Amino acid sequence: MEEEIDTGTLAKGTFWTLVSQVFAKLFGFFYIVLLARFFPPEEIGIFYFAYGIISLLSLFSDFGLLQALPRYVPYLEGKGRRDLLYAFIKMVAIIGGFASLIFSLFVFFISEPLAYFLGKPEAIDSLRILAFVIFSNEMIGITVGYLIGRKMMKHSQLILGFQTPAKLLLTVIIAFYIFGFTNISIGFGLLLSYIPLVLAAGYYMVRDIRSWGVKEVEGDEKIALFKEVFVFGIIMTLIASLSFVNMASDRIMLGLLGGDYALRSVGIYSVVTTFATLFLLPFSALLSIFFPMVSELFGKGKIDEMRKTTTVGMKWSIMIGAPFFILLAGFPSFFLRAFYGEEYASGAVVLVLYIVALFIFSLSLLPLKTIGAMRRLDVELKIGAACALVNIILNYFLILQYGMDGAAFATMLSFFVMAILTFWYSKKLFNFDFPVDIVKPTVLMIICTFLFYFSSGYVLSTLSYIPMQEIEKMLRFIDTAFVSKGIKLILFAFLFLLVCTIYFAVLILTKSFGKEEKDIIRRAMRRAKIPERYCSWILNRLG
Repeated sequence: MEEEIDTGTLAKGTFWTLVSQVFAKLFGFFYIVLLARFFPPEEIGIFYFAYGIISLLSLFSDFGLLQALPRYVPYLEGKGRRDLLYAFIKMVAIIGGFASLIFSLFVFFISEPLAYFLGKPEAIDSLRILAFVIFSNEMIGITVGYLIGRKMMKHSQLILGFQTPAKLLLTVIIAFYIFGFTNISIGFGLLLSYIPLVLAAGYYMVRDIRSWGVKEVEGDEKIALFKEVFVFGIIMTLIASLSFVNMASDRIMLGLLGGDYALRSVGIYSVVTTFATLFLLPFSALLSIFFPMVSELFGKGKIDEMRKTTTVGMKWSIMIGAPFFILLAGFPSFFLRAFYGEEYASGAVVLVLYIVALFIFSLSLLPLKTIGAMRRLDVELKIGAACALVNIILNYFLILQYGMDGAAFATMLSFFVMAILTFWYSKKLFNFDFPVDIVKPTVLMIICTFLFYFSSGYVLSTLSYIPMQEIEKMLRFIDTAFVSKGIKLILFAFLFLLVCTIYFAVLILTKSFGKEEKDIIRRAMRRAKIPERYCSWILNRLG
C-alpha cells in the first residue's frame, strides 16, 4: 500500500517559515534601502567582503558539530533514542561553543595581518567586529537548529524573523549617533542583533529538553556517538566549505579580481543578488521543515514516503516561488532603479542571470537535502567538489572579462552542473526520477516571465499615471527617500499581486493542482469556516 506523506506537518512548517521570512524580507528591504541610501557603495563593499571572509573561516570553528546538528536531531528522534539525543545536544553545546569562542578570539587578533595579506587594509575593523559573529552564529545555530530539528517551527521561525528588524534598528542607532555611515556601523548592527535571538531560542530549547524526563546515556554508547559525530562533522565541514565556495566565491573573487573599482562592484553585486534571493523565499521556507521530516523518515526506514515528500516539496516550491521569478526577471531595471538608485540599475543583467541561477539551484535543493538526510556524505562531497572547481575556474575567467555580469553567469553555470549531478545521484541512491509534476508549472512560469518582460513598457507606462509626486508631497514630513521607497514597495506589492493572480489563474485553467495541493486547500478552507458547498465548488474547479 502506498504511504501517505504528512502534508499537514509539511504545510504548517512551510507556513510559519514563510511568515517569518516575509516579515524578515520586508524589514530586510528597508535595511538594504538604508545601506544604499546613506552608506557609500565602497563601505558596503568592505562589509560584505569582510563578511565573506569571516563566513569562510567560521566553517572550521567547531569541527563541524553545528553541521551535524540538523541531521542528528531528527534522525535520533526518529530512532526513539532521546537519551542519545540529550548526550548529542550537550556535546555540541559544550565543545562547539567553547571552540567557536576560541576561534573568534583567534580571528580577532589576526585581522590586521589577514587584511594586509588580502590587499584590503580598509577591512581591518570589519574583520575584528565580525570575528565574534562566528561565536554568535554557533550559539544561534545550536539553539534554533535544535528547535528546527524538533519541528518546533513556530517558535524557531518567529525568533529568526526578529533578527532583521533588530539589525535595522541597531544599525540606524549606531550609524546616526556613534560611528557614522561606515562599515563599522554595519558590522556592529549585525553582531548585536544576535543577542536577543540566542536568549529566546535558548529558553525554548532548555524548556523542551527538561520536559523529556530522560537521563543522558552513559558508557560505550556515548563514546561511540562522540566518535561518529566527530568524523561526521569533519566531513560536513569539508562539504560546507565547498558549498560556501559555490555561494560566495563570486563576491570574494570579484573583490580580488575586479580592478580599481572592485569594492564598488562587490557592493552593487551584493545588493542586487540579495534582492534576487526573494525568489528563494518559498524554497527556504519549505526546506526548514522538509529536512527534519525526511531525516526522521529515513531513521524510520520509510524510503517511499521520503521520495514522495521530495517530489511534493519540489512542486510546492516552484508553484509558490514562480511569482517572485516572474516579477524580478520581468522588471529587472525598473525595480533596481526604483529601490536602490540609478547606479544599481547597472546590475539588471546580474539580477536576471542570478535569478535563473537560483532557479536551477532550487531544482536540486530538495533532492540534495534528501541525500543529506540519508547521510551519504561521500555523494555530497563529490557534488560539492565538482561544482566548486567549476565555479572557481569560471569566475576567474569571466570576472576578468565581464566583471560582475561574468560572476553571475559563472554562478549560473556551476549550479547547472550541481543540478545534473544531484539528479543523477538521486536516481541511483533512492530511485528518484525527475518529477514530471513540476514541468507544467515551470513551463507556465517561463511563458509568463517572457510575457511580462516584453510587455513591461506598457505596464510601467500605465502605472506612471499614479500621482507619485503628489503622494510624496502629502507625506513630506517624513524623510523623502523613505517615503519614495515605501510607495514603490506598495507598487511592488501591487505588481506581485497581479502576477500571482495571473499565474495561479493559468495554473487553474491548465489543471495543474494535484491531490496534495487540493488536500491542503481543503484544510485551509475548513479552518477558515468556509461552507462545504463552496469548498466543493472551488475544489472542482481546480481539477
